[in-house]
Amino acid sequence: MYVRFYPKGIGKEGKVGLRFGFAPGHDTVMVQVRITLDGWARRTSGVRSSSFWLGSLSVKEAYNSITVELLDVKRKLKPEEVVQVACIAGERLRVTACKETAIESFGVVGGKHDYKKSTMNGLLGQTGEVLEVAPTAVLLKHDNGAKHWWGHGSLSKLLTTDEINAMTVR
Repeated sequence: MYVRFYPKGIGKEGKVGLRFGFAPGHDTVMVQVRITLDGWARRTSGVRSSSFWLGSLSVKEAYNSITVELLDVKRKLKPEEVVQVACIAGERLRVTACKETAIESFGVVGGKHDYKKSTMNGLLGQTGEVLEVAPTAVLLKHDNGAKHWWGHGSLSKLLTTDEINAMTVR
């Protein structure tokens, strides 16, 4: 793994940046890090080989210290290792309310779907109708009309009335 620091910004003018990457052949992991820059701290979740911009932290002339602390390393799943939620078109599924679980469900080698924080955060915990099922993800149509792919690990089936009635409360 490598980390590149852009103290004067790159790509997003006026914003400090870091770029995480992995050596060829080692891009099948996801890492979680804590970044501290002159006392300002931010924790990431599930960083893959990509740029990571430090929010609204503006460029300045000099910095006293920067630390990148490795908190967690996870291996991405191979597509055949994904545990699929058994579902068909037309069924309703619930999306996890946990952002970390939703993000991690996209951790699949060669996966073509990603978690889009700005549009998907508001759909956590909600339900949607299954439109399409793929080996690593499910396309849901939510009540607000939005259509998003969710990793199988972020979804669960809704219980039917018969299943709820059959349960014994202890």
